[in-house]
Amino acid sequence: MQEDLTLPNHLSGLRKKYLQLLFDSTRDMMSVRKTILPAVHKNRAKRDATAAYADEAGPSHKRADGWLDSIEDIREYDVPFHHRVAIDTERRCGKWYTVREEGGRTSINECAERQVHATLHATHPATSRTPGLRRASPQPQPQPQPQP
Repeated sequence: MQEDLTLPNHLSGLRKKYLQLLFDSTRDMMSVRKTILPAVHKNRAKRDATAAYADEAGPSHKRADGWLDSIEDIREYDVPFHHRVAIDTERRCGKWYTVREEGGRTSINECAERQVHATLHATHPATSRTPGLRRASPQPQPQPQPQP
C-alpha cells in the first residue's frame, strides 16, 4: 500500500493498492503495456464521466466486470529502459566506472579514486541577489568648459 500524492485529499492518509510487475525483457514489458494502456485510458474516461454525477447520486461501489476494468493507473511506463536500469542500479551521470567482461558476465564498478567534488563558493546574499540595489558612491559630474 502506498500513498497516492495525486489525489486531491492525499493528506488524509488514504492509501491505494499498487501492483508491481517485473519483466525479463523489454519485449515482455512492451507487450503487457500494449494490453494495459488502452484499458487504463478507457477506465479513466469512464471514471471521469461518472465522477461528475457521484456527488448528486451518492457513493457508488459498483464492482468491475473483470481484472482489466479494475486498473485505473499505470506508472513509469514512459521511462526509457536505459534510464530505468541506471536508476535501479544507481548508476549516476558524472561518475567514473570500471567495466570488465569475463566469461560472458559484465561487471560495472565505481572508481572511487577518480571521484571529484565540485568546489563550493559562498557569497553574501545582498551582493549576489540584488546587484541593482547596491549603493553606488557619488560620481563627480563633468564641469562644462568655458568657451573663449
